[in-house]
Amino acid sequence: LQKVVTTAITRLEEAQDQKFTTTKRSILDEMKNHNKESNERMERIENSTKSYEQMIQELHNNNMAKSNEMAQYEKCLSQISTNTAHTANKVDKLSIAVKTFFNVIADVLGPEN
Repeated sequence: LQKVVTTAITRLEEAQDQKFTTTKRSILDEMKNHNKESNERMERIENSTKSYEQMIQELHNNNMAKSNEMAQYEKCLSQISTNTAHTANKVDKLSIAVKTFFNVIADVLGPEN
């Protein structure tokens, strides 16, 4: 009887050890899968972050290009304004010269013409 009980106890212990080992393996496998999924998610997040950083850099470059373009337009507008002022000044001088010319002709011709 004692031998039967000892054998039964041994078999129970072995079964418990087997169950513990199986459970432990199952938990370790689940942890490995979870870790793998987490790593894959992190990789996707890193790739998205790189993509967003690249888009931000492109926007920054476009913004700088537009700023440079606007500076060129402002320079052109300033030059046009300066040229317009010079032209207006020359027109004023020409107008004075024409008036002076007609006044000289009127003086030469006299009051009767």
